[in-house]
Amino acid sequence: MQAELERGGPPYIPVRKGWPTHRSPKWLLATLAVFALAAVAVALSQRPSPVQRSADLAGYIKALNTDIGSCAAGVRDSLYVLRAIDTGFNHDVSTAIGVAT
Repeated sequence: MQAELERGGPPYIPVRKGWPTHRSPKWLLATLAVFALAAVAVALSQRPSPVQRSADLAGYIKALNTDIGSCAAGVRDSLYVLRAIDTGFNHDVSTAIGVAT
């Protein structure tokens, strides 16, 4: 390399073939696998009681009714404005578009 510098040539730099990859240590992967298996074992061993299951179902139904009700209110308003325009009672199309949006 010193000879190349004395002759005026550029130094040799090897071409990189991609970025170096960092590997996870094997002990880390084994530890994660053990924790995953432990979590699965605990999840399988626990069963909710009938009271817990009924409370979960009641909460789900309440949330579902609330979500459907909020969507239905917007649809009801849009249909009301659409019927008013179709019957000729109202001609304000920009307001109807705003309500539908």
